[in-house]
Amino acid sequence: MNPLKVGLLTLAAMASVVVMSLKITSNQSGFGKHVTYKTKMEDAAGILEKTPIKVAGINAGRIKSI
Repeated sequence: MNPLKVGLLTLAAMASVVVMSLKITSNQSGFGKHVTYKTKMEDAAGILEKTPIKVAGINAGRIKSI
C-alpha cells in the first residue's frame, strides 16, 4: 500500500474514534440536542448546583440552578 493511503486511513480512524467517544460520554460539547426540565420540590436538601443527574447509572446531565 501507498504510505499516503495508510496515513489517510490512520487519520480517518483516529477522527472517528474521537467523534464516537465524544458522542458516547457525558461530555457532549456541541453534540446532540439539549432539553431543559424544571421541577418544584418542597425540600431540596442535598441538591446542589452542578450536581450530576444519573439515570440507570448513566450521567444524563447536571443541575443548572436551584
